[in-house]
Amino acid sequence: MKLYELYIIINPNLKEEDVNGLSAQITSELDKNGFGVTSSQIKQKERLTYGMSHFRQAHVLDMEISGPDEKSFPEELDRNLLHNENVLRHFVYAKSEKNAGKAKPFPNFDQIRTSRTERRSSPVGEVLTPAEPKQETQKVDIEEVDKKLEELLK
Repeated sequence: MKLYELYIIINPNLKEEDVNGLSAQITSELDKNGFGVTSSQIKQKERLTYGMSHFRQAHVLDMEISGPDEKSFPEELDRNLLHNENVLRHFVYAKSEKNAGKAKPFPNFDQIRTSRTERRSSPVGEVLTPAEPKQETQKVDIEEVDKKLEELLK
């Protein structure tokens, strides 16, 4: 069984009934092609990270789809979404069954972030211990090095 996720960004000027109608239309097209919708979620007037077609907000439709192994995602539906004037962007990607349970859910940024309860101790007031002294190197006479090099090169 193949698993897909379909992510659609929809024009924010549409009413809720129209967005639900579009979702029902997509679901019926998937059913015709032998695919089933596992889960569907619609977020109304979600704030976008960057503007799309001069919109800063949009409806977001997220669908998880399952279908038979021998079929790929319907190209006709992909084409219809591409030419639909109410769909600003859409993205389809295949998920593997092995990694489907391991995927982390998208973080919910509406929740207030909790602060850390523990803080690191301040470095002010800490006593620094001196580093170990460096070992002194022996000084070698250049003439001795030259003699040894001449012996090796002979």
